Amino acid sequence: MSRNKEIKFAKWWEKNIKEAYNSLECFLKKK
Repeated sequence: MSRNKEIKFAKWWEKNIKEAYNSLECFLKKK
């Protein structure tokens, strides 16, 4: 895998983790 693909994948992964964390936080605050 090329370096550029690795960077794109890492950024995509980071975005997904942040979105998942935000939705989890919202879910916990609603309770």
